[in-house]
Amino acid sequence: MVITKPLADRFRGSLGLRRGVVELAPYDPEWPVIFHQLAAELLPWLPEVVVAVEHVGSTAVPGLPAKPILDVAIGARSDADAPVVTEALVRFGFLPRAESGEPELHRNFGLELEERVRLVNAHLVRYGGLPWLAYLRFRDRLRADDAVRDRYAKIKFDLAQQFGGDRQGYVDAKTSFVRSLD
Repeated sequence: MVITKPLADRFRGSLGLRRGVVELAPYDPEWPVIFHQLAAELLPWLPEVVVAVEHVGSTAVPGLPAKPILDVAIGARSDADAPVVTEALVRFGFLPRAESGEPELHRNFGLELEERVRLVNAHLVRYGGLPWLAYLRFRDRLRADDAVRDRYAKIKFDLAQQFGGDRQGYVDAKTSFVRSLD
């Protein structure tokens, strides 16, 4: 792993959740700062086929409680670029996870400093493709509309209580709300 000590220290301060567990933390204004530091360290490792790296998910929305795990969308030029970007992410220290099963490129990676404690979920997608646009639209809608953000926060709290030890169940249960905003 190539993360610098200052970034590792920042991660430990406000991020990290044991795999499989659902716990929500109040919004932390440090999260976007950590994202920018991560992006600055990650970008030199990524090939030129990466067009953009965006902070997405709940940690990217001021005022929204979130699982303390950064979500990062990495936009590649084309689906064919996935192997070279995957190789770079693994060299950086990301662990490959399951592919989404969607027809478009959508590979998932996790970053951990301690075994089974997730700090970052990275989503490798085609820049401008449907998954890329969905990540940005959802984030931007929550940033722009406090009522929608607050409704989503309530749903997340209710589901976290219901699915506290079942992260996949939690994610699956909130999918209908996420899709309703698309």
